Amino acid sequence: MKTIPNSIITNTTKNITGPVFASYVFWVLKEAEKAGIHTLFFMARDGFVFKIIADSLAKMYFPSIKCKYFYCSRRAVKSKLFAEYMAQEGLNEANTGIVDSGWMGSIQRDIGCEDITGFYFGMFGRGYANCGTYQAYLFSPKERWWWRYGFNANVFECMCSANHGMCIGYKRERGLIVPLLSENTPNSSHQIQAIRDYMVNFCEKDLLSRAEVKKRLWRFFHKPTIAEADEYGAINFAWDQNEQIFYPLAEKLEVSLIKLAGRHGKRPFYWPAATAVLLGYPPKIIQTSRWIIEVLRNGKLDLLQSGFQMRSNKF
Repeated sequence: MKTIPNSIITNTTKNITGPVFASYVFWVLKEAEKAGIHTLFFMARDGFVFKIIADSLAKMYFPSIKCKYFYCSRRAVKSKLFAEYMAQEGLNEANTGIVDSGWMGSIQRDIGCEDITGFYFGMFGRGYANCGTYQAYLFSPKERWWWRYGFNANVFECMCSANHGMCIGYKRERGLIVPLLSENTPNSSHQIQAIRDYMVNFCEKDLLSRAEVKKRLWRFFHKPTIAEADEYGAINFAWDQNEQIFYPLAEKLEVSLIKLAGRHGKRPFYWPAATAVLLGYPPKIIQTSRWIIEVLRNGKLDLLQSGFQMRSNKF
């Protein structure tokens, strides 16, 4: 088995991403078993790492559930071949479910299955009518809604990056419908290998409560170490669904560039806390992501040093 040397990614996987993701996927498998679901489709691309974990957990604890990876995206579902691909993979069959990171649940609407169950890490929205059942693990408008505040979806998505580009459509090849992938391949090989290594020694006592999941994620989101901010902040992220423009999650920028880019709305700050840490400000003074974003965009870096809070309407 290939292993990687001790590193920030290895340690973060051992203490955060490994147990957090495993706790989520274990919950998915348990809920699917109770619902009589026999096949789970892990949706590209956030579902890639979840699928790796599910393969291990299903083998150990849920042998009746089959786990499959499903190539799709909001762009790909508009393809003329999408319906054929979905039928080929069996997603439109009875007693199936989908697994994704979540947020609004639009992928469940886009695939057009009325009786499917969707499992999500978290949901910012309530889902869509006549699109099946929605279940969220950490937060949703129905449960622990207040936990959405402070959750950094940008960082979370980069923590579960796949090793392939976005699915942009499908083509026929040797009698099958196969995905077409963009050339923008994330550099996530170390993260993926670290997850594989973590699951080799996984046992049920490693599962976390939801409160502990929140605690570990929030610490990483809002009080990253310099090493964490440097390592994970270097991961490129694109907000637009066509992935035309990429920026690092966090980087140490010149003050003049922060002022110019922020004021003109041309430079997103995907991970404000990490950006602040890389600029040399201690994480303990960081108040909220919204406040940090306003500070960065308006060039008021002295506020970071003083720790003085100002509401966005004062800038």
